[in-house]
This record gives sequence, C-alpha cells and structure tokens, in this order.
Amino acid sequence: MGNKRKPNVSLIQTSRSYTIREVAERLDRQVETVRTWVQEGLPVLPGTTPRLIDGAELKEWLKARQAKRKKPCGTDKLYCCKCCEPRSPDPATVKTEPTAMVATTLIKGKCQVCGTSMHQARKTADLPEILREMMGKAKADSNLTGYCDPRANPPLWSGQGAFDFEQYEGGSGSVH
Repeated sequence: MGNKRKPNVSLIQTSRSYTIREVAERLDRQVETVRTWVQEGLPVLPGTTPRLIDGAELKEWLKARQAKRKKPCGTDKLYCCKCCEPRSPDPATVKTEPTAMVATTLIKGKCQVCGTSMHQARKTADLPEILREMMGKAKADSNLTGYCDPRANPPLWSGQGAFDFEQYEGGSGSVH
C-alpha cells in the first residue's frame, strides 16, 4: 500500500464525508496512518459513529501539511540534502551542465556549510541572473560561452571560457 510520500488530494471530493477506512482506501494509505493524522489534528465531525471526516476539511488539512514541509530556494540558493535547508553554493564550485531538455540547465555546486554536492535544474533563460546572484557581478567561471542554448556550450571538461554578463545582455563585453 501507498509508497508515495504525498497523498493525492485531488482524489478527495469536497462535497462528501468519509470514514477513516474510506480515506485510507481513497488515498492508498494504511488505516493506522489516517488515525495518526486524526491524532495530529485532522478535524473529525463531532458526534459521529463511525468517525466521519469532511472532504473539504481533509483536503485543506492535507494541503496545509504538504505546504509546511516545503522550503523554497531563492534564485541564489540550492537545496542541501545534508543540511535540509536551502544554502548558497561555494562560488568556486558552481558549474552548469546542459540537460536533454533545451529549456533547462543543471546548476551544480558544493554547500558552503557542509561541502555536500548540490544540484538543481533551472530555466536556461534565467541562467545569467541566477549566476550573477550566486557569484556576484564578477565574471563567473563556468562552461558557458555566451549562448543561451545549452547544446552550443562546450563540455564541462574542456576548461574553455568564462561567461561575460555584459555581452549576453547586449553590452560590448567579450567572451574569453
């Protein structure tokens, strides 16, 4: 039963009430899990036997529970799995890597606090702004050569070039 971490709240109908067993079946969870949710604060309709749970309240409670676990990263941060927090990568370790999808680029770096490798896929169009915030206005040592299409960039091991923000934005800078 239920190996997914997040229950699919779209399976809950807001206009009906559910027993604990029905909630467990609908969300593919164990009955004991739903009973634990009730102990953690899932609202139950008072004076009902068997205990009934309002669909709208169940959906709202599950969404709030999922939102509480989220830790959104700013544009200058990557998520560190060891620290369990969004952290700024060490600017000397930041690298970019093209992905199979043209619209995204993988940003890699090491956590400044614990040194763990971090990576995150971001929109290729936002890359100059993200790198500028991660490494300051200084020219970033990355595998970019000024092109927005990651397929046109040299591979990471080639050691070529640094990204020139002025040239990308239409300035008169040059690509090294």
